[in-house]
Amino acid sequence: MLHHTDELFWVKRYYTLESKGYRLRPRYHPDWKSSWTPGDVMTEEDQPARMWSNVMDAVKLDESKKVVLKHITDTAEIVILRHLLSVKDERNHTCPLIGIFSIELDEDETVEVYIVMPFLRRALDKPSFRRLGEVLTGIHQFLTGLEFMHSQNVAHRDVCYGNLMVDASQFIPEHHFSATHTRDGVNPIRHIARSSVPEIRYFFIDFGLSVWYRSGEPRLAEGRVGQDKTVPEWKQESVIYDPFKLDIYQLGNTILQNLLEARLTLCLILHPLTTIMTSIDPSQRPTATEAREYFESLTKDCDRRHWICVTSVTYGVDRWIMSMKNWSMTRKHRRVQHK
Repeated sequence: MLHHTDELFWVKRYYTLESKGYRLRPRYHPDWKSSWTPGDVMTEEDQPARMWSNVMDAVKLDESKKVVLKHITDTAEIVILRHLLSVKDERNHTCPLIGIFSIELDEDETVEVYIVMPFLRRALDKPSFRRLGEVLTGIHQFLTGLEFMHSQNVAHRDVCYGNLMVDASQFIPEHHFSATHTRDGVNPIRHIARSSVPEIRYFFIDFGLSVWYRSGEPRLAEGRVGQDKTVPEWKQESVIYDPFKLDIYQLGNTILQNLLEARLTLCLILHPLTTIMTSIDPSQRPTATEAREYFESLTKDCDRRHWICVTSVTYGVDRWIMSMKNWSMTRKHRRVQHK
């Protein structure tokens, strides 16, 4: 099987990256031949699983450690990352930088810049949150991290599912670039409960759309950006908006769509928070600090040991209850508007 078109970028740079101390998977070696047959294509190490075209997993050779490489086309992202990471603050949940390096392509002397990041996992992927305390810890860290980011005058502009990450090394010791298999590509991943890990850390990644405002500078942005296409601001003809309120909507909607809709317990606790965070009117959305404080007030008396695991039965029931709750609230809102 031939490489995908966007994989050829990495195949072409295999030896150059290796000379910098980073080895890609065997699939990206220029002389690669697939090891699998049609029956086992999805379980082999060199299966046709891909990340994004500008992001690739690799091994840092001097430490034999799995890392992620990202090809940077706009150095403003590095400037913002360095700014955020230079601030010592316990609220800081910016993804750490392991390194930055550049390579020069022989044929046209083009210089490319790469950043090296820890090998993280999407925070909302499986294994699912099983206890209330596990999911509350994650949400609190993201709210706290957004509060820190905004305190540094940085708006992320893509606070969505794909950019919310977790260091899974402690609860999935052999996690692989494939979501369902270990590093050998064959055996299913084994994991322990997130609540069994003393200090799980959650992080924001991908600051390619982010904006850093200097003191006194108008905090406005333009352009429809990010993974979430439901943003109310996008329905305006002139898309000039407050990017900090955009962040609030995106995070609130991510929590709503990915966590609350299938879990009745979470819905009952956090629906008031996601409702104001996803308000159609940006001016009615809270600041990051207000959102974090409201979250803490809503969850201070919760039994964090409570089980919230989603099953095929409860998922359907909880979604039905959630839809009825939303329908009821919508009717109530319309009645108020027509009075």
